[in-house]
Amino acid sequence: MNPTLELILVIGIVVWSFAGVAVAVGLVRAARVGAEIGSALARIADAAQSLSGRMQPVVANLDKASQHIAAAADRLRTDAHAAGDTVQAAIGSARRMVNLAEERVADAAALAQVAQEEVEETFVAAASALKSARVGMKAASAASRLVRPRQAPDPPDPATEETPPGE
Repeated sequence: MNPTLELILVIGIVVWSFAGVAVAVGLVRAARVGAEIGSALARIADAAQSLSGRMQPVVANLDKASQHIAAAADRLRTDAHAAGDTVQAAIGSARRMVNLAEERVADAAALAQVAQEEVEETFVAAASALKSARVGMKAASAASRLVRPRQAPDPPDPATEETPPGE
């Protein structure tokens, strides 16, 4: 064989040997690092498990608090709806009362108008009747004067007559 070829072959074997040793050392170190990483991951998993165990009561309390808050919100919502319904009913009742009051005021105003008209008509009728009575009395007085002669007044009765003082 050719000495150059042998040299190349030896160099190749040495290079491949170094590469094999380097890969083996790398694998050993990787295995060590992998073991350390595995150990670290195991510690992290244990810490997470421990933290999870400690967090369970907190999570349970938060869940209960959330349920209580939801129940209180539902009660508040129900109470708010009931209050809104009550307010709406009160508004409706107040509107009906105002409408009834307006109707009664209008009825009272109409009744007062009718009463005023009746009073005015009665007053006019009474005044007319009084005037007619006066006219009739004057006419009767004038007629009686025409029918009977006027008589002299009766002389005063001395017994009932008063004498002025000093006479």
